[in-house]
Amino acid sequence: MKKDAPSPSYVTYKVKAGDNLSKISERFGNITIAAIKSLNQLESNVLTVGMLLKIAVP
Repeated sequence: MKKDAPSPSYVTYKVKAGDNLSKISERFGNITIAAIKSLNQLESNVLTVGMLLKIAVP
């Protein structure tokens, strides 16, 4: 019997003043900037305060 791979879990992170993708990536420690951009369909590194980002967690 083949086991299905566990689906990733997500948290929602609300962008605060002074945040950037690098800081958010470091805060969660397990996700790259590229992964944050991909999960949230971001084409640039520009974030706005109050933006909600999906972050994958183990």
